[in-house]
Amino acid sequence: MKITGGIFLFMLILMTGCGDTTNDQPEIMPDWTVYTSRDGLVANEVYDIFVDSENTKWFATEYGVSSFRNGQWNSYTTTDGLLFHKVTGIAEAQNGVMWFATPLGASRFDGNYWTNYTTQDGMADDQVLDVAVDRYNQKWFATPSGAVMYDDVTWYLFVKQSDTVLVNNHITVVEADDEGIWFGTEYGISKKTPYSWYSHIFEDGNPWNFITDIDYDSGSDVVWISTLAGAASYDGQSYQSYTMADGWYTIRFMAWPGI
Repeated sequence: MKITGGIFLFMLILMTGCGDTTNDQPEIMPDWTVYTSRDGLVANEVYDIFVDSENTKWFATEYGVSSFRNGQWNSYTTTDGLLFHKVTGIAEAQNGVMWFATPLGASRFDGNYWTNYTTQDGMADDQVLDVAVDRYNQKWFATPSGAVMYDDVTWYLFVKQSDTVLVNNHITVVEADDEGIWFGTEYGISKKTPYSWYSHIFEDGNPWNFITDIDYDSGSDVVWISTLAGAASYDGQSYQSYTMADGWYTIRFMAWPGI
């Protein structure tokens, strides 16, 4: 389970019914519990959140990684072995090992020891924007030079080849579902299964094709996609787009100093 934000921007949205909502009053949301560096978070700029199999919450920040479980905070920085201070993505391998994406490569943490991976080890690009782990325990990395997969032995690079494989080489986000792996790019979305590749470019225009995040809802088997023009969902057969014109509107849009 992954939750992503820019410099942790909260956009709270409300789904309303059909019709004119111009005069509707936004519903007052329940109180939020806010955590900042004064509570134990290593830094207030939060880029990604991941909840692992033990229900530990992990936070990728500008100056390291923090974990929160049973009211206890733990933080990890470059002093502990993290490759770079800025962390942009988090994933968990099947054996409980945590992986972190950074602008200088990827870091692996088994609870005791850190191992770092860069282009010298086989990574195609040191700028790693996101990381995900699929059902086969393969690690996938989003980079500006294509998608990278690591099976704990060999590194593989996947790039656009004419109209096949990836729709675009600048990968912004990766997300695993029960079948395979999704790739959000600066111009469309692609998916790889064990048997084939699939790509989609939104017809509504370029802003829709810049993918900022992907999240798989295993309960409903639906993939949710955020773009620069709105949100979309994919149920395995068709895409459904959502914008303010469909009854979604912003209740509050703010950059919080923390979470």
